[in-house]
Amino acid sequence: MGIATATDGSVLVADRGNKRIQIFDENGKYITTIPTKSGERPVTPVDVAVDKGGKHIFVTATKPFHQILVYGEGAGKGEAEQIWGKPGSNLGEFRFPATITVGKDNNVYIVDVFNSRIQVYRDTGKPLITISSWGVTPGHLFRPKGVAVNDQGLIAVSDSYLGVVQLFTDDTRFQAVLGENGEFAHFTTPAGLALDNDGRLYIAEMLANKVTVLELVR
Repeated sequence: MGIATATDGSVLVADRGNKRIQIFDENGKYITTIPTKSGERPVTPVDVAVDKGGKHIFVTATKPFHQILVYGEGAGKGEAEQIWGKPGSNLGEFRFPATITVGKDNNVYIVDVFNSRIQVYRDTGKPLITISSWGVTPGHLFRPKGVAVNDQGLIAVSDSYLGVVQLFTDDTRFQAVLGENGEFAHFTTPAGLALDNDGRLYIAEMLANKVTVLELVR
């Protein structure tokens, strides 16, 4: 369901159906498995991310948990070092957390789908801020699905229902809806995103069965 790369080149895959995270090296050789669970209950992972130092792995878990599982040195046994959040709508609570990514400062950005926002956590587990809220006008989100952050603090968020991608800064300010010549660009169920440091944005358009690559011009 989700995928992430670590600074050492290893690749982490959220193996949703098998309720685990699988880890491979950069050549595709299998390394290890992390069984995902909360206590003794198995957890269905949605997405996975890893911090810049490779010390912590973050996993999103939806119903009935609506939590973020944080794995450290005991990851191989499936024992979460920390568990963030619970069901709800307040800061630090989730309604279907989905895509997750880590910024250059190791802050963790989490798509909180049914709360129509992005939540930002310190890597220590402290909830910091939320980005956006429910709505259909520029700067608001209806059904956010993907989030990506680059080293310049630019945040891209896809909205699968509205079919748009919006840009924010890491201090929560709305910047723009992607478009050209004053017109919004519309995508077919945009979901997963990747944003590199050269100004390229990669958009997985689910129902169009394609990945669109754009160069951002500010």
